[in-house]
Amino acid sequence: MIRLSTILSFAVLGLALHSAAQDIHTAHGVMVGEVDETSAILQSRLSASKGLVNNDVPGAAGVGRFEISDTRDFRDIRFTEWMKADAEGDFVLKTKVADLKPATRYFYRLAYGANTDSTRRSRVGTFKTLQGRQGAGEVSFVVVTGMNYNSFHYGVPRKGKRSGERMYTGPDKHLGFPALETMRKMKPDFFVGTGDNVYYDSHDEREATDAPNMRRMWHEQLVQPRFVDFLSEVATYWEKDDHDHRFNDCDREGNRPPTSDLGIALFREQVPVVDPKDPNAKTYRTYRASKHLQIWLVEGRDYRSPNKMDDGPQKTLWGAEQIAWLKRTLMASDATYKILISPTPMVGPDDAYKRDNHTNHKGFRTEGRAFFQWIKEQGLDKKGFYLVCGDRHWQYHSADPTGIEEFSSGALVDANSRLGRKPGDPKSTDPKAEINQFYTQKYRSGGFLRVAVSGDESSADANFEFYDENGDLLYQASKFRRLARKEANTGRTLRETAIGVTGKGGKLKAFVDDEAHDPAAKKYRVLLVGGLDGDPASVEAVRRAMSDYLSGNSGKGILLSAIPNANPDGEEVNFPPGGKAYNVAKTQTAHYLWRWIGMQAPDLVFDVRAARSDKSSSVSALTKALNAGGASGFGEISALVKAIEPGSEGRALRQSLRYIQINPDRYKPGPGTAREEAVKRAKRQPLELAHALLDHYGKQLNSVAYIPALAVVARHRMAGLTDKNKFGNEVARVVEPYESGTKSTFGKRVSGSSLSGHLIFGELSRVTVDKRFGALILAAADKAFDSNGKPLPSMPFHNEMSDSVFMGCPILAEAARLTGERKYMDACFRHLRFMQKLCLREDGIYRHSPLDEAAWGRGNGFPALGLAWTLSCLPESYPGRPEILKAFREHLNALLPHQDASGMWHQVIDRPESYREFTSTCMISYAMLRGMREGWLPREKYQPAVRKAWRAIVQRVDLKGHGLVDVCTGTGKQKNLQAYFLRTAILGPDDRGGAMALMFATEMAAYQMEKEN
Repeated sequence: MIRLSTILSFAVLGLALHSAAQDIHTAHGVMVGEVDETSAILQSRLSASKGLVNNDVPGAAGVGRFEISDTRDFRDIRFTEWMKADAEGDFVLKTKVADLKPATRYFYRLAYGANTDSTRRSRVGTFKTLQGRQGAGEVSFVVVTGMNYNSFHYGVPRKGKRSGERMYTGPDKHLGFPALETMRKMKPDFFVGTGDNVYYDSHDEREATDAPNMRRMWHEQLVQPRFVDFLSEVATYWEKDDHDHRFNDCDREGNRPPTSDLGIALFREQVPVVDPKDPNAKTYRTYRASKHLQIWLVEGRDYRSPNKMDDGPQKTLWGAEQIAWLKRTLMASDATYKILISPTPMVGPDDAYKRDNHTNHKGFRTEGRAFFQWIKEQGLDKKGFYLVCGDRHWQYHSADPTGIEEFSSGALVDANSRLGRKPGDPKSTDPKAEINQFYTQKYRSGGFLRVAVSGDESSADANFEFYDENGDLLYQASKFRRLARKEANTGRTLRETAIGVTGKGGKLKAFVDDEAHDPAAKKYRVLLVGGLDGDPASVEAVRRAMSDYLSGNSGKGILLSAIPNANPDGEEVNFPPGGKAYNVAKTQTAHYLWRWIGMQAPDLVFDVRAARSDKSSSVSALTKALNAGGASGFGEISALVKAIEPGSEGRALRQSLRYIQINPDRYKPGPGTAREEAVKRAKRQPLELAHALLDHYGKQLNSVAYIPALAVVARHRMAGLTDKNKFGNEVARVVEPYESGTKSTFGKRVSGSSLSGHLIFGELSRVTVDKRFGALILAAADKAFDSNGKPLPSMPFHNEMSDSVFMGCPILAEAARLTGERKYMDACFRHLRFMQKLCLREDGIYRHSPLDEAAWGRGNGFPALGLAWTLSCLPESYPGRPEILKAFREHLNALLPHQDASGMWHQVIDRPESYREFTSTCMISYAMLRGMREGWLPREKYQPAVRKAWRAIVQRVDLKGHGLVDVCTGTGKQKNLQAYFLRTAILGPDDRGGAMALMFATEMAAYQMEKEN
């Protein structure tokens, strides 16, 4: 590496020399970087002022050494060697300290002065060493890019923009970036600056091309009070990109100043990124933060080929040596989550004109695609590998066509932010919309990405959270697969799944063999339940039995599921639970367990208890209740208490599992059990299920409302699928009072439900020339206009709820189909846009109402069902149809990842710990089926999801077609997330659930018939 002294001119050397008599300060405070389990790099800078002087912080010659202690009062203290601060090194003092203890909080400060005999001490800094692979505690960190002080403080007078545009004013202008204070209060374990940490070139009047001015850029930015506070409390890791290397989209080529060597040298000088005693240290590196997290920081400027070189196998951004290191270390890692942090994007999409990163067609795409292919071949995409990138001035969460996901941190400050490119944009690197983008900022704002990884010996969560600079949460993606415990030599998997929540808000977790979701699997099903006795020994016994199963030592003929800790809060849990499900915190644990166990319908349950516990008798409340039957409406489930002797580590339990695989009849319950009923339920075909449901639902239309109307619609569709006379006559009977006019379709109180209830008349108008049905449709659709026929901003009665996409759009589309009049089409389109503005979230799913961000399950089922119906009616020639179709596709695409392993969607779509909700699963699945039938959705993508959903729903309808499992009760807009969790889930007959199940079953039957023909 070229020495900085050979780069500096004589003017640089003379710029900031000061006599020893001058006062010496540490205006930039202290900072620490490259922290691992046992070492860290400490840094400060001696200055001749306490702050800015003529837009710079002049340096001061002197000496200094760091003092470090693991106590706040520095009782036990270590000293580094004395260091000299001089102009050649920009008066920076930097040293690496070693022999630290892992997972330990340290405090440090700088003793400094003109000489060693006259010193004072700096402010105190703090950091915590990494846990390393032995620690499973939570780790959180923040990621930023685009720290453009020029835009923030001075505005952007370039390219014809007026001076001062987007400049900050007020206290922020001198305190510094607001996001720094926001992040500091979050107390992250560390910070990653992904590059563009300063901008040498972003301001025409202040462009820095030589060492004095480049250093000034660092000085004036890092002296911000908020930066000084933040860096004294948070450990740092730094990468560089184009703007803090040379200039925009630079490589190492050309004579335009500054040179690449100067940019590299100053980066190493200004931040604690390499050991000053190791001039050959690489700036690509990896750190093991915990058992569950390892990060990789890559170098994107030092080794790259010229940007203008034609893309191909020989063109490289990383260089062969770095690629080899990256692959080697990724393969060696057993961390649950592996996060590669890149200064530039790899997925995007990005601007099409660029050619300096892995997304660009004329850039380094060949290398990027080859790396993704390698990740897939090694299976790392299934082992917690994720990308985080800087560079882009907007936040996004995208997935490459291979499925590899990337999170872009976005610019740190509003002044440097912009809106980004989206898939399908012809000016993007993804004009064909091959990228799946879960989120991108809708409004321009600065901000940052926070990542939190937590877990224990059996599982781990990773949460990716986007915030704006003021700390408002904009988007969150949680990785709930967590730890898939799989042994390569057995092929078995116990995948974590959420059961529900406890009364105190804790999460109930189970581990389920993937094969257990297949009702046709004929293996003996065993469920282990630990922790109900409040004794850690029972929890540990279940965990050891899980490990034994995964290793292949037991259970070759069984399918194992396990709840290691069924009562993490230590509450009083009674079975069977009394009252209604989930609506009272006190009984939540029992209800979630009771219904989940019932739906699993295992052949045998072991309630595992410690023998020393006074609660370890041969019968427990759980085993007694399961043997009596009734869990989730199923029959008896054979259940036994399994006592664990002190010090045995659960050997008896593992021996029982081994015995069962040899002699399952020993434990086999009698006929009429829950498992046998589950098998019978699962075998039903769509028409068979529909017939059973129609024995109870769709027999009346006492008032025109959406619930009974949809059941009658399904009954009418059965007439077309089977016996027209039988079902057609029944439909004619229930609609006759409205057809004849002897009964009004509108009651005293008109609502969205009554408007959508008129859809039955739209259904019937397709098969009859009777104009009276058409008149009833128009009576409802005309509510979109005032008394003078002027269009209203939206359909009335929406109450700001996402339900209204279904309550309003389809009836207008039916009117458009019937009359061909453009006004109904426009009203439909206008209403959709109105509701999207109110309720559509950035991630593509709907909040229920503006009162809260909660994505209620049925509040997403309604838009899915509503747009499927709307598109079935609107003419292909209508100009607004492409946008409506796009909205339909994007919504279902956003919902798809939230389907759980059992096939269900949940009461709150993106919260898998909420209960599995019946109606939303039916409605979303219906929409997918209709989309595939009409060619709007690709079958290869959505058919597996629909099959899983059918498998789940058919098991949640009893053999009589009457009783249903977990139908959310009627729900208006709620004030907070907790309120949606506490909505009653109905077990038994329910008209709403019956109607939605009928819609799903008849659509599934039609889909199958079309495939057969």
